[in-house]
Amino acid sequence: MKKFFSNGIIYSVLYGTIFYLINFTLNKNNIQFMNWIYYLSYSIIILCFLIGIFQLLIKIKNKIKRNIFLVIMTIFSSIIIFISIYFSMLAYNPEYIIVKDNKKMVATVKSFHHTYINYYDYINPIMKSRNVIDSEHYSDGRHNPFKEDMDYINLID
Repeated sequence: MKKFFSNGIIYSVLYGTIFYLINFTLNKNNIQFMNWIYYLSYSIIILCFLIGIFQLLIKIKNKIKRNIFLVIMTIFSSIIIFISIYFSMLAYNPEYIIVKDNKKMVATVKSFHHTYINYYDYINPIMKSRNVIDSEHYSDGRHNPFKEDMDYINLID
């Protein structure tokens, strides 16, 4: 039983399975997690998996093989973490909890060349509905009406 709890790969697989089962159940009920839950869960899965691989490598008895595998795994882990951070930054869509038409909603801002704002029903701090209630489109990719430090004067020009 001690070996079962000393392996991060097992934790990664268990957490991933439970997360995807919960996510599947929520999607069938037209509910989804907020984006921060996805980012947190993917980070936990990747880190547990990498820790589990390092735990397996440390158990190798031959020091030369162990050191070679540890160096390779360290380089591989650095690349995986860098790629994960890079794609997370590209896929980042900020969410704001707002009140619109006297109703609490979640606004998701997707912007690159154009800005699309989708509004969802707010359920609780970790969940929102899957159905888009309202949507807005702006031709300027920099436009984010919910960001407080936005310089709106430059948007007019």
